[in-house]
Amino acid sequence: MSRLAGMRSLVCLVAATMVGFAGCSDKDKKGPKVRKIEGIAKHIDLKNNDVSMMFKDDRGVERELRGTVRESTEVIINGRNQKLEDIRENDRLIVTGYKDGSGDSAQLVATKIEVTRSQESDWKKAPTQPAAGTPAATTQPAGKP
Repeated sequence: MSRLAGMRSLVCLVAATMVGFAGCSDKDKKGPKVRKIEGIAKHIDLKNNDVSMMFKDDRGVERELRGTVRESTEVIINGRNQKLEDIRENDRLIVTGYKDGSGDSAQLVATKIEVTRSQESDWKKAPTQPAAGTPAATTQPAGKP
């Protein structure tokens, strides 16, 4: 086989491979449908990573929704990263999650939990900055640098 014929064969093989892969994409693989649900925290079981909340369905009927959390679940309280144990019953929250599995083995998985509390009931206050021109607090006795 001549060198030119070998190159043509290689080019044809590469072109055929590229055409074959062009039809393949990740669009065919559907990930889980992620939803956001707004409600009130009802139950938090830290030992079993089991959580529940009360929410109103599409017809306005109040229902309980049970699910689970994973290590990767984000917990945000008043805009700050926190831990699951920092969530209190009756906290107003927005849960982002998806259904994992199907049939009887299906479970709801929370990927993100956002809590909004009034500043008066938020026990983790943001540190306050001294006003401009106000000297910072020091542990040195007065008059010593």
